[in-house]
Amino acid sequence: MKKEGVVWFADLNEGHQVENNILAEELESPAIYTEGAKKTVIVNAYERSAKARLECIRVHGTVCKCCDFDFEKVYGELGKGFIHIRHINPLYAQDRNYTVNPATDLIPLCPNCHAMIHRMDTVDENSVKFLREKINGLTGSGRSP
Repeated sequence: MKKEGVVWFADLNEGHQVENNILAEELESPAIYTEGAKKTVIVNAYERSAKARLECIRVHGTVCKCCDFDFEKVYGELGKGFIHIRHINPLYAQDRNYTVNPATDLIPLCPNCHAMIHRMDTVDENSVKFLREKINGLTGSGRSP
């Protein structure tokens, strides 16, 4: 305790060395994360052909060409027909509109493999092959882990 004039105060440093005198209301509370604020974003959107997507599925099916995941096998009716379709050479790399050949320019990928393709520095026809080899190296079977 410490007296200043006629008033006594608690001396937080009395009897021991305290580097920071932190009041209870100054303690940091657990992190609070807020989400959901609306903002306007302007981006380039590339038109895709729904007919080309359907033709790709007709030609290649709905099994992922990297990991062989089949949504219908796993999820039944809910997964029937579900698959992402990826341009082998990305649309953003094209300088103009171009005619798509669904058999050679598009490939069905599950969302995980599609996301991993997007994380690669270079995306081209070798990206799917690279990813498939990586999966095969992990599992030895070509199946997803």
